[in-house]
Amino acid sequence: MITKGSVWDVSKRILLVTDFYNQDQVLEYRDAIKSLDLNINDCELLFFTNKENNGMTKELASVNYLSSKDLGFFGKIKNEAFLKLMKRRFDLMIVIGEIDKRFLKKIERFKFEFGVGVNSQISFININLKMNSKDPLELVNFTKKTLQKLQ
Repeated sequence: MITKGSVWDVSKRILLVTDFYNQDQVLEYRDAIKSLDLNINDCELLFFTNKENNGMTKELASVNYLSSKDLGFFGKIKNEAFLKLMKRRFDLMIVIGEIDKRFLKKIERFKFEFGVGVNSQISFININLKMNSKDPLELVNFTKKTLQKLQ
């Protein structure tokens, strides 16, 4: 990143990655992104699940899903929306929680300037943070506050 300022301040296009638990969680993460004065249209949320159509709603803008059914036998991705998302470049990728190895290999191929893992240990990420909360707003705020300290 050429622009001066903290990592957070120069990050406009953000990809947030986590496991899918339920639709309420999706809405909470979406609201958390909006509460940080980020343009939700410049941000993407990516949820992984091992269950087929686990209550996922595909109609929300900036929300993407990848399930185990979207992966072919040899790991080939059959989800067109995910393939399109992989072509985008992001200023910041935030990975929350431990991600299944099959999915982790896929997100490693995303183009991003800076990567943050929260409650995860990911080798291709720039910094891994730990926090006891599971609340989406608290996790995203914690990430923001930490990144505002990094130049």
